[in-house]
Amino acid sequence: MANNTQPTANLRADIGPFSIIPEWVLDAEVSHGAVRLYALLARYANNDNAAWPSRATLARRLHSSKDTVDRLTKELECIHALMVERRTVKTNDGHKLNKTNLYTIRMVPPGVAAQTRPPSRMDAERGSRDHAAQNENHLELEPKNTASEMFDLFWEVYGKKVGKKAAATQWGRHISDEATAMAAIEGAQRQAEHTEKKYRKDPERWIRDHRWADDELIDPSGSAGTIARLQARVHREGL
Repeated sequence: MANNTQPTANLRADIGPFSIIPEWVLDAEVSHGAVRLYALLARYANNDNAAWPSRATLARRLHSSKDTVDRLTKELECIHALMVERRTVKTNDGHKLNKTNLYTIRMVPPGVAAQTRPPSRMDAERGSRDHAAQNENHLELEPKNTASEMFDLFWEVYGKKVGKKAAATQWGRHISDEATAMAAIEGAQRQAEHTEKKYRKDPERWIRDHRWADDELIDPSGSAGTIARLQARVHREGL
């Protein structure tokens, strides 16, 4: 009788990226959603078992809400399967802005040291395939993607909520790293503090023109004030 069983290596190559869940997590007294969250974080994790996807990304992939993600996160923290660092950054004017959480997943239960073993021949044979899968996974961890997730923070800070899709497109084109994203968010915050909403440029144009890099934020709500500021600048800089 013909043997129709496919070799394991070929089958696994067809699966594509996947996550590994330790058996002790499967046996833990947590919900199915918590186990699924663990698997999702493992999918994003780097070689140090660290990941920093946004709560919005996790909620979207789990088909749930951010509140549900928070609840599932607490479940994993309670069984010590997950450590969470809730990160913030301080802007130039002293305000604190939330960044994405830093998640570190545990592969072994508390109190058990991770086992070490020399690499086997099978490990060496599948090394190139694992390396390729890791590289694909790490693409999701580049600062560019973190910056794109920070668009929601910019949207809230800027306050003029018109043309979100177009603004998100411009954000993706012009914001290439987290440092630029933070500069844009700080600039948006200054703009919101000094300019009434109705006088702010549409977010799409504001991002496209890199207005966060302006030396001064000019409030167009009053021509007299604008002229005075321009005259002061001319006098100061000797233009």
